[in-house]
Amino acid sequence: MSLMKNKLLKYTGAALLLLACSLTSCIKEDYAAADKASVQLTFTTRVGANGDGAADPNAVEEGEGMKHLRVIVADQQSKVVRFNREFNVPDNATSHTVRFGDLYAGRTYDFYAIANEASFGGNFDNYVEGESLGDESALLNYQITAGANTLITNGLPAAGKASHSVTATENQSLTIEMQRAVAKARVNFINETGTEQTITDVKLLKVGAAETVLFPISGAMNYTPNDQGTVDLELGDVTVAAPQLSEASTSTGYFYESQAPDGGYVLQATWNGNTKNFSLVNDMTGGSSLQSAILRNKFLNITITLKANDWKLEYEVLPWEDNEVSLDFTDILTYTSAGWTRGTYLGLQDNTVHLNPDMPAELKFTINAPNGALWRATLEGDVNAFEFVDGINSGSAYTEGAPVEQTIKVKVTAPESDERYEATLRVFADIGGKTYELDLTNPEAGDITPGEDEVINRFTLLQSR
Repeated sequence: MSLMKNKLLKYTGAALLLLACSLTSCIKEDYAAADKASVQLTFTTRVGANGDGAADPNAVEEGEGMKHLRVIVADQQSKVVRFNREFNVPDNATSHTVRFGDLYAGRTYDFYAIANEASFGGNFDNYVEGESLGDESALLNYQITAGANTLITNGLPAAGKASHSVTATENQSLTIEMQRAVAKARVNFINETGTEQTITDVKLLKVGAAETVLFPISGAMNYTPNDQGTVDLELGDVTVAAPQLSEASTSTGYFYESQAPDGGYVLQATWNGNTKNFSLVNDMTGGSSLQSAILRNKFLNITITLKANDWKLEYEVLPWEDNEVSLDFTDILTYTSAGWTRGTYLGLQDNTVHLNPDMPAELKFTINAPNGALWRATLEGDVNAFEFVDGINSGSAYTEGAPVEQTIKVKVTAPESDERYEATLRVFADIGGKTYELDLTNPEAGDITPGEDEVINRFTLLQSR
């Protein structure tokens, strides 16, 4: 299934997310395996400006990308949670692609994605696979009360919900918009005085609400939040060099969306011992757009020009622009077995492989997903009578982003021996802290997706004259 390139699942705020699902703990539903279908999703974060000077919509500040992702998938009709999975994401990643390969055609599923829950102490383990989702509003209206400007340490939280009716077709895709739970602000200074200038105690007064809900109320963000601004956002001190038109910026700050407080939003700063309050609405060109509210996923970028005896404010309210990073992540284990290579063994009866004392036997298989899977093989029984060629009994499923056929080579250690020895060969896949055993005994099975209660068949290695 080819990856989507531009129809990407949007996550507006800071750190996406990603969406993912694993096939263990499958809920028992009365559907045949043939009814299962795959759906591919791509998450992208929206990012903001970084560093000094004008806004750079392609920059990602540390912590604005994903570090952790949780995905809850529920059957819309039955409200049963089908999956609740967690994934660690490469630090500060801004895009994530996943494929759900264990959903049933003809069913509609609700997808709930949450990024960086550790930043606000979130815990969603109570949404147990196989049990009812319960009151959806409790999830959608989960309250974040941690200080908004402290969230960046563990990654800015974001969330999104979307629904999808699965059909029995290939190349299904779904676009989900995830939004960060905060807005951001920064103040830039341009020096026209001809001498070095220091501005202290830069802050936005009552710009943020005390708390917010995790999930956005409206995907289009065309609503007004209920909480009036009560929290100040302190942005620190700035020193601007002397050369004409030198620029410098405060640190970037984050706050919860809010209704404008009584008297409106105010920027406060001290320059040359003079503390001044600027009305964002009345003292800036175009400030009327901040008359009523500042919403999540907005970047309030303020510029102050320092003149000999005055300072002038300008501002813009920017969305956090897309910055796509191609990361392929599929987490549903699927694999195929090519069986034992003919001519590398003496005989194969049922699942017993009679090894040729003069050459190693070769077993081939491919792990098609996920791309982060590692495999390993072990022996049980007469383990001293057999060995893996060159000691190679493990590896990575993917090379350069694509699945690669793996080869296990096993040989006898004492080819002149007349004794009879037997050992059981076991092969495992390790994925995100979980281990699955592979059943490679049926090359005719095609693409295999392990089930929760399936019986694992294994090969027996035999040395015998």
